[in-house]
Amino acid sequence: MPIIDLEVDARAWLALKASTDMEPVPLTSGEVGIILNDNLRLEVWDTETHYDVGDRVIPTNDNRIGRQFVCLSTGVSGTEEPDWAAAIRRVLTVEDGEALGNDASSSQAISDGEVLWADDGKCGDVWALEDAAHDCWKAKAAKAYDLHSMNRGGNTYDFEAIHRHCLDMASRFGGAFIK
Repeated sequence: MPIIDLEVDARAWLALKASTDMEPVPLTSGEVGIILNDNLRLEVWDTETHYDVGDRVIPTNDNRIGRQFVCLSTGVSGTEEPDWAAAIRRVLTVEDGEALGNDASSSQAISDGEVLWADDGKCGDVWALEDAAHDCWKAKAAKAYDLHSMNRGGNTYDFEAIHRHCLDMASRFGGAFIK
């Protein structure tokens, strides 16, 4: 599944759990994008990029195979994306038709410039969505903080109450901010 599709799903989840598009303090698409970037768990592989041992990546959209890969040697990636499928040698576990793990002893490390990669199993969560929901509510609270009561479209908004509500909602989710 392309990361674009995954991001559409993540944004939809945040709209549901963090009311990102709801008046009176909606978040812009750019603001949600920044929050998603801040809560990225897996990076998309890139050319000529420094990677450290233990870094995990997912292939680019063109090579998405539903797996993530772990860096085995520190270095700089090459100018062309590796053949990720070449790292998968023998699948041990299949659940609901999806390969979940492989036998590391029979996996083949693949070379990518100075970097060696190994299959690290089924692609996990790309974003820490609970933390992202927390951050969305905090951002909404910050937007409501300086506003005052107002009447918009026949609705009266008490932004002090909205600010408190957003902080309360943020406390229901994870997040890097102190609660």
